[in-house]
Amino acid sequence: HMFAEDKKRAIEIASELHNDGLLGYQELIYRKYIPLKTFETGVNGMPFSNEWRFFYLGTKKLAHGFYWSGLDDLSKVYITDQALKLADEIAAIISEHVNFFVLDIAEKEDGGWILVEVNDAQMSGTSLINLDELYGNLAKEASSFFPV
Repeated sequence: HMFAEDKKRAIEIASELHNDGLLGYQELIYRKYIPLKTFETGVNGMPFSNEWRFFYLGTKKLAHGFYWSGLDDLSKVYITDQALKLADEIAAIISEHVNFFVLDIAEKEDGGWILVEVNDAQMSGTSLINLDELYGNLAKEASSFFPV
């Protein structure tokens, strides 16, 4: 339920999602489809794109890692300085409104990087992020971010 080829199909998908017991209460966001750089296609046609997940506490990047754990060949994945800089720039804006969040950043098929979505960090999966790094940095940063 992530892509609709036209307005009619978008309305059909919205209706299906509205009737979903887990998702029905959430608002839908419609956005322009932007093709992403894809490494391979998984089950049910799911494209595994060059997408990365970033955990932040305020403007402090706690950890980041490749998003798709189902990719067969992880030697293909890479991240650029442009993507890292974009994540930090977006985090500076988001951190004015929320403390603990996740950014998903992906490479566009025609080059450059975009923000895919922003999530509540406490409700987000960790993808292929090094958990020792994530939780170690969270423990270290939380003590100064939330003084007792």
